[in-house]
Parts: sequence; structure tokens; C-alpha cells
Amino acid sequence: MDEKFLNKVVEQIVSETIVDLDKDMITYPVKLSIQVFYETPFASYPMSTDFVVHCEGVYGLNYIEVKYVWWKYKKTMRSEGKL
Repeated sequence: MDEKFLNKVVEQIVSETIVDLDKDMITYPVKLSIQVFYETPFASYPMSTDFVVHCEGVYGLNYIEVKYVWWKYKKTMRSEGKL
């Protein structure tokens, strides 16, 4: 696993995530079953199949790498105050 590349993937997905505080909504670059994350703790949301398919198809990641990206994505979104 090339952590530097995976972190770039996370940065890309974060940069493509649109947070609209006025509408209390988040739009993702990947179709996810959950569109609003303000209702319950974000950390409890499971990784969606759509997220896995997106990361495998666009970035060529394997499942273990996708799990890392999902974890890091959630952590980054929280640390940047977007969630």
C-alpha cells in the first residue's frame, strides 16, 4: 500500500465534496446512499458499495486500500470541520 498515493486520493475526494451549510447537505463525488451526515455520528456510517466501486474503478485500489481511504476521508472531513 502506497500511503502517499492513498492520501492523495483522500485529498481529491475531500476536494470534490461540496458542503452546503445553508441546506445542511453534503454532495459527494461518489453516489452514496447517505447524503446528509449531520444527523448521527459520521464515524458510524459504513463504507458504501458505491464508494468501493468508485475507488476501485477510478483509482485502481484494492479493498484494503479503499478501507484506508474511507477511514482517512472521514477523519479528514471531521478535522477540517466539514462534519
